[in-house]
Amino acid sequence: MESFELLVIEDNRADVAIVQNLLKHPIRPNVSFKVISAPTLRDGLGALGSNKPDAILFDLRLPDGTTALENLAAICQAAPRVPVVVVSGQDDTETVLASVRQGARDYLVKGRLDAAALQTSILRVVEWSRAALPPPH
Repeated sequence: MESFELLVIEDNRADVAIVQNLLKHPIRPNVSFKVISAPTLRDGLGALGSNKPDAILFDLRLPDGTTALENLAAICQAAPRVPVVVVSGQDDTETVLASVRQGARDYLVKGRLDAAALQTSILRVVEWSRAALPPPH
């Protein structure tokens, strides 16, 4: 059994519950997901000190920090070897591209999230990270 630990940095408890629900039934056999959640950028940075997640799911809009992209940069700097997947309600090309330029390995839109898309994204970015491959551009 392969287990993936995920740090979900998201201030909306309902969105955290949605992510947990989408991970409840893995699409691949012998895979499980453990979720650690943090409601603020500060809590997320603190959680990185005591946890070694395989990936970070990150909401761009948090109640603390500065701008969305500066928040993302802070997470990417704090955990440079941990792939970050942005999970945001913002659905515009400029935000997606800016997030990738800032260090995100993938970008998923909350309103279009399903179990297959979320789990495939996590497995893909973790594999890229483990293989030390840069993401395709």
